Amino acid sequence: MDSVNNFQDWTQNTFLHTDQYPHLRNKVQGFSLQGETVSLKLNIDSSYHIYLKDHVFGTDCFVPATMIIELLFEAALFYCEYYRKIDVKELKAVELLDFSILRALAMTPGDSLDMEFLFKQITKRDSTIEFKIEIISNRVNKLNAIIGTRLNVTSQVILSTVSPQPPKLRIPDLAYTYYQVPKDQYYSEDFPSLGPLFQSSCARFAVSEDKTCFIGEYDCLGKEKNFILGQESTFVTSPLGNDSCLQYAVFFSRIINQIGRLPIGGKKLQFYKTHPLSGKVKVFVECVSIDDDMVSNIYSIDSTGIIFCANEFVVRKSPYHKLVEREVFDKMLNKHKTKPFNW
Repeated sequence: MDSVNNFQDWTQNTFLHTDQYPHLRNKVQGFSLQGETVSLKLNIDSSYHIYLKDHVFGTDCFVPATMIIELLFEAALFYCEYYRKIDVKELKAVELLDFSILRALAMTPGDSLDMEFLFKQITKRDSTIEFKIEIISNRVNKLNAIIGTRLNVTSQVILSTVSPQPPKLRIPDLAYTYYQVPKDQYYSEDFPSLGPLFQSSCARFAVSEDKTCFIGEYDCLGKEKNFILGQESTFVTSPLGNDSCLQYAVFFSRIINQIGRLPIGGKKLQFYKTHPLSGKVKVFVECVSIDDDMVSNIYSIDSTGIIFCANEFVVRKSPYHKLVEREVFDKMLNKHKTKPFNW
């Protein structure tokens, strides 16, 4: 198609601005056609997308769930602007439906990973453009030879010129226990896989006595600007803000039954407004159910209202975390009980 050829011309003559498409800048490899499906190729590089080196589980850098969310929105907007030649100035990233991480996007520190976004279905309505997008990556053998592809991520991605209306949220008036943990201790003991770029929690939180509700607080402290080498990145959403929410969901699940977990997706994620680069943000997590998976509803809230909501978000038992005995975990936590604080 002409748009594919035009894209090749575009890559030779144009550079993406620093405040647009932060993941794609310098690393996008172009569009291609696979039958009727448009594919966008991208290289994720742990020496360039340097936030990856602060997100290591076992021996590998993992692309965080919230960066996968960002990648889906960046790819959708990029497709609109450079493949379909649509003016994206008024388009907002508003919603993901049935977001699912089937296999991790991971690489050894210092290495990179090629991935493809497959635009399987696109529907344009009056104010929205809806995509069904799959992310795939190469399967390689021990000799690093490509032997096939794997499906990593699936989601419906929705862009709109109209921001969704946030839900009405009333945090239940329950009996809560309050905690304040030293931040260094909180991350070294509970999130040892997260380096400084992801240490956004204020380690100040409250847990309902029936362990159904959790309230926490975080501050991004402008750290997102340093996530990519040579950029002061402006992301479509707030990967660090959203990650801060998921960190608390994971921690809440450990409070309930000591099992470490990793985010794997959710039924509906909605984005209502721009996330602040810095400043205190509150998180409310409501446990819907828990066994090996914890299913929860998650909200981030600042002084002007709800920023982000994830309905029926799942964090799943992780092979990278050891089970901590209840007595040991509770003893550590109870040392840091504090008086109720004002939110």
